[in-house]
Amino acid sequence: MPTTQRDKERKIERIKWAKRMLGGVCIGCGVDEPLVFHHINPETKIEEIWRIVEYNQEAFEKEVFKCVLLCRSCHFWFHLILNGEMVERRDFWDDEDLFWDDEDLDEL
Repeated sequence: MPTTQRDKERKIERIKWAKRMLGGVCIGCGVDEPLVFHHINPETKIEEIWRIVEYNQEAFEKEVFKCVLLCRSCHFWFHLILNGEMVERRDFWDDEDLFWDDEDLDEL
C-alpha cells in the first residue's frame, strides 16, 4: 500500500513526540541532532523505533520508553567502552537508518 501524505505526517509527529518525551538531546553530551533511539536493555527490544513508528500508539509508546537518545559519537563510545564491543567505527557512521534529525523527517 502506498504511503500517503497523512501517513508521512503522522510518522513525523510521532518521531518528534518521541524525541520530546526522551528529552530531545543526547544524554551523553547534550547535542540535539542527529540522534539515535538507543534501547537501554536490548533484551526487551521488540523493534527499531523507525519501524515501530507505524504500529499502534500504545506499542509505539512502550518501545520509545525503553530507549534513550544518543548522538552518533556517544552511541559509538557507548558500545565500544561500556559494552566492550569491538566494532568498526564506520558501521556507526554509515548506518543512516538509525539516526533522526529534522531534515530526515521530511523524507518519511
